[in-house]
Amino acid sequence: MTSNIAESLNAAIKAARELPITTLLESLRRLMQEWSYANRNIIFKNEGKFSITASTSVRGLHSVEDGDKTFIVKLNERTCTCCRFQLDEMPCPHAIAILSKLHQELYQYCSDFFTKENMLATYEGVVYPMPSQNNWDLPANVESMEVLPPIGAIPAGRPKKRRITRPNEIKKTNQCGRCKQRGHNKKTCKNIPK
Repeated sequence: MTSNIAESLNAAIKAARELPITTLLESLRRLMQEWSYANRNIIFKNEGKFSITASTSVRGLHSVEDGDKTFIVKLNERTCTCCRFQLDEMPCPHAIAILSKLHQELYQYCSDFFTKENMLATYEGVVYPMPSQNNWDLPANVESMEVLPPIGAIPAGRPKKRRITRPNEIKKTNQCGRCKQRGHNKKTCKNIPK
């Protein structure tokens, strides 16, 4: 759940990562532009696709029919039964359809984390410049220390570009060539085909 966006972006820019920095930045800009355009069109297509019904007794409570599924959106609590409203802390497509129909501002339903002020506050810390190395004032005990490379061999060949899966992630299991069941192979098969 937490690294999903980063993994999607890494997969999308796999080829572009080898490009020079200016070309890489242009490639990223073009990719973001394409995604924004595609997502905007999806939202506008979905507005007409959804059937929205407001609750008569509770203000801010709506049901949104999306094909054969019905989602309950509570605008006041910023929740939807699709769970994207709660997880992303910004309106999901169902909430966007309701807010567009009500002519309300979408940004007031986004988390404060997405505001310009919070983004600027993230980078307000000071990063102090370093003088050139021959002007450093090192203590004697630090200057006499010998820093050795880490213990361990660097594996031969190119570094891997694909990420290493965690142990708790779903792995494909072997399928037996003889009995077609999963979990073992032909050598260890104890089933005799009929």
